[in-house]
Amino acid sequence: MNTRNKTSTIIAAASAIILAAFGLWWVAGREDSSVSTGDAARGSLVEYSHEGTGMSFSHDAGYSSRLMNDQGVDIVVVQSKDDASKGLQISLIPFDEDASSLTFERITAELPDLVVDKPQTGTLPFGSQALSFETGEEAFRTREVWFVREGYLYQMSAPIASSPLIESVIASMRFK
Repeated sequence: MNTRNKTSTIIAAASAIILAAFGLWWVAGREDSSVSTGDAARGSLVEYSHEGTGMSFSHDAGYSSRLMNDQGVDIVVVQSKDDASKGLQISLIPFDEDASSLTFERITAELPDLVVDKPQTGTLPFGSQALSFETGEEAFRTREVWFVREGYLYQMSAPIASSPLIESVIASMRFK
């Protein structure tokens, strides 16, 4: 299997895992059996660090963050302590291709059932190129931000109402 086909399979499988994990997160609320949080309090902000990727970011102390792993894919879940419907998840998927290979055309070709609405491209504060779009049925509509950095595909997903959380997390992201 060539590298592109291997990565395509990984993207498709990871997207299925992400959708399943998002559904579980949505239904289960704040109850979680994971043990790793990676949080360190800083005043009214909490900093999350992911050891494997060197990624860190800050979020409001009114949210908790935890690490889940589903079939080898790390998923960071940031969720409101008061309202389980508010939050985001970041899936960290090993990606062995150049960042330029992640395009809307490729996503829609490899994931034909994924509806991509309001597609946008841009550069994040830390220099990575990103794809941003909305997807999902009306009741479960999400905002997605996908980017590649240092061997990982980052797939950020949040209910539309939590779009400001995605923006604040991206603004505070740092990489070692």
